[in-house]
Amino acid sequence: MLAPPPDDILLAFRHALRRSRVRAEILLVLRAYGRQTLPDLARLVGATPDNVQGALYGSEKRYRPDESLLALGLVDVQEVDDVEAFELAALGQAVARRLHEEVERRRGPLPLVRT
Repeated sequence: MLAPPPDDILLAFRHALRRSRVRAEILLVLRAYGRQTLPDLARLVGATPDNVQGALYGSEKRYRPDESLLALGLVDVQEVDDVEAFELAALGQAVARRLHEEVERRRGPLPLVRT
């Protein structure tokens, strides 16, 4: 799939991001903190590891595989020390930047640190 023009970058993925708060939050967390493991993403997003895994890969019950962050080309996965680590792909960086701008415009600065 060809990348849409920069002004429309968020519009191209809006449906998948609106269907899942977890997908959108994963993009924002990876933008803010860089490469993360699945358990760390779950903690930072405030979701269960199963939900984060579904948002990343898709699942039969809750997340459509064709709308997963990996299938959309927004997130890359690498194995680091025998552990999967996730980071934004180039397209994901552009989408996360626009998403961040849109959320800040609507709600003000984002508090991204969860403990």
